[in-house]
Amino acid sequence: MIQIRPADPDDEAALSRIYNEARRAQFHWMDVATIREGDFKRDSEDEEVFVEDRDGEVLGLIAIWVPDSFVHHLFVAPEHQGQGTGSRLLEFAQRRYAWPLHLKCVEANERALAFYKQRGGVVLERGFHEEVPFLLMEMPLLDAEA
Repeated sequence: MIQIRPADPDDEAALSRIYNEARRAQFHWMDVATIREGDFKRDSEDEEVFVEDRDGEVLGLIAIWVPDSFVHHLFVAPEHQGQGTGSRLLEFAQRRYAWPLHLKCVEANERALAFYKQRGGVVLERGFHEEVPFLLMEMPLLDAEA
């Protein structure tokens, strides 16, 4: 059975694996040699983290920095990409919070940019982080009842 639930301490190894494997596979603008085992725990500190779980296997994760209604991380295990996990996690977050969500997407991440735009994401502004261009986007608020 597939469910979306809050992450718990037992998920730490799976969260780290998904975060690191997805970045190694897709973040060609990043020096992947700098990726370390504790990155996800550090990079998601104080965020609300939810996972999509299928019969005890974590398929993907979303981490929200609630004070800024900001999607900080949305990652799906490489072997489960293209199967709806990312869409379900994003929609879950859009329905959970009573405000539009924001996120940054690196311009070079064409796949992610297309994903967000297909789901109603609107570019608000362009910026740079460590000389890497990104787009600040807003995701539409979804009806909590649907």
